[in-house]
Amino acid sequence: MYWNDILRKYNLTKKEVAERLGQKRSNICALTSPKHNIKLQSAMNFCRAIGCSIKEVLFGEDYLTFHIFVNNDYYFATSYNDLVELLDYLPISNFTRLHLCYEEKHYYDTKLAILEIAKNLDEANKSFDFDIKDD
Repeated sequence: MYWNDILRKYNLTKKEVAERLGQKRSNICALTSPKHNIKLQSAMNFCRAIGCSIKEVLFGEDYLTFHIFVNNDYYFATSYNDLVELLDYLPISNFTRLHLCYEEKHYYDTKLAILEIAKNLDEANKSFDFDIKDD
């Protein structure tokens, strides 16, 4: 996924990201250029300023999608909030057993437990970090 796609998804401008990072807009324009090779630490700082995960940038949105199987039907949500909305829309009780797939891991539990799992996965994903030291 390109940086400009990420900015559109999170409804942010380069100017807003520059302000969050304490940089000039021109620096952000250079970083978001498809021809620019960005350092991993810079990419992580950029992600924090946007509020997205480095995983989303590296692996794409599909990798971070919640896949739900309910009564032999398949649904998906691209965020925790979308998942909450989806499960509230479906005519299922809080104790209906669901199958959640996220990042190639499978979880089988009740609607309430699945929502708690999904919330924790979403928070963990957004705090995903590397231990990197600049040389």
